[in-house]
Amino acid sequence: MNISALPSLSQPLARACGAVLAILLVIVSATGGMWRVVAEPAIIAYDIPAQDLDGALNAYIGASGMQVLYETRLTAGRRSTTVKGRLAPDVALRTLLVGSGLVARRIEVETFSITEAPRAEGAGQAAPVARDRPFVGALQARVIESLCRDARTRPGDYRIALELWIGATGAVERSGLIGSTGSAERDDALLQVLQGVVVRPPPPADLQQPVIMTIARRPPGGGGDCRPASSAWQ
Repeated sequence: MNISALPSLSQPLARACGAVLAILLVIVSATGGMWRVVAEPAIIAYDIPAQDLDGALNAYIGASGMQVLYETRLTAGRRSTTVKGRLAPDVALRTLLVGSGLVARRIEVETFSITEAPRAEGAGQAAPVARDRPFVGALQARVIESLCRDARTRPGDYRIALELWIGATGAVERSGLIGSTGSAERDDALLQVLQGVVVRPPPPADLQQPVIMTIARRPPGGGGDCRPASSAWQ
C-alpha cells in the first residue's frame, strides 16, 4: 500500500496556528482505509524529585496528561529516580522508572502500561506485555467507552485514578476511586458506570489486582477520548 505525502500547511495557516506543540501522525486503518490523525504528546518540562513510586507516578500523570495502567502491587515499596528537564512523555516515564525493576510500554498514543521488567534470558518466563497486551488494550477501550456514554463521566475536565477488580469472566466486580474528581455526584456516577463494564478477552488467571487506570484531563476543545457514535475510526 502506497501512502502519499500530505500537503504542507501554507505559511499564513502555520502562522495562525502559533507554536507547534505536537507532531501529527497519520495512520491508515487496516479495516476501512480511513485516515486517522492523532496528536503525538508534546515535549514538556518535568521537575519530579526521587520519591515513593506511587507519588512520582501521580506527579508524572499530572504533568504529562498521559494515562498509565499498572497493578497496585507493582509499585509497593519501590522508589523513582529524579526526572528533570524538557522531555518526551515516554522518555520521562522511562527515566522515572530507572532502577525500579519496572518498565513502561506505550500501548496507545496517550497511554502507557507498566509491568515488571522481563527476567534475564533463559529464566523461562515470557514477557508480561506479550501475554497481557490484548487484555490491557481491551480494558482501556471498554472503560473509556463506558465513561463516554454518560454525560456525567465523559473524560475531559477531570482527573482520577480508578481501582478495578475484574472477575474471571471479564466483568468489573468492584471498583474504587483514588481521590476525587472534585464532584461527589460525578464520583458516584463513575462507580455506577464502572460496575457495568465487561472486558473481552477476560484477564489472565494470575493478574494481580486491583488494576489501576488513570483518566487524565484533556485541553478544552481538544476532543478528548470520546468519539462521535458515527465515527468511522477504528
